Amino acid sequence: MVRPGGLCPSLGALTSMAEETVRAIDLCRACGLCCVGVVHSHAALDTSELDLARELALHVDVFDDGVGFHLPCPQYQGDHCATYQRRPRACVDYECELLQRFLSGQVTLEDSLSLVAQVKEMLDKLWVKLPSGKATPITFETLRAIVGKE
Repeated sequence: MVRPGGLCPSLGALTSMAEETVRAIDLCRACGLCCVGVVHSHAALDTSELDLARELALHVDVFDDGVGFHLPCPQYQGDHCATYQRRPRACVDYECELLQRFLSGQVTLEDSLSLVAQVKEMLDKLWVKLPSGKATPITFETLRAIVGKE
């Protein structure tokens, strides 16, 4: 039996949690910077996800920190994840600093989306300077090469 003040949250609390989750998903789907190789060069995979990785055409490799797949992710197409419901656990669990700040109430969704839009605008200007465009991960080496050409 669930008693008042027990472990079961109220309907209002559940509704609030659900709304926050939807807003967090909105932020992630609007952003995608973790998918395009700007935030990280690769994402981890559990060995149980290797078949899924093959099905999703992910470029699997062994890194210093374990098995993973290279970013940018080929499933991130047209500013969204083409396989969102089947993405690897690392993608499901990942929370960038901006998302953490949003979830803790330090920044609003509107401010977060505005920041993401600004970063994407800057990246669009950068990617046109790269030989393979958005398929090029943004690394320090890539940035040095671009700055060296200007």
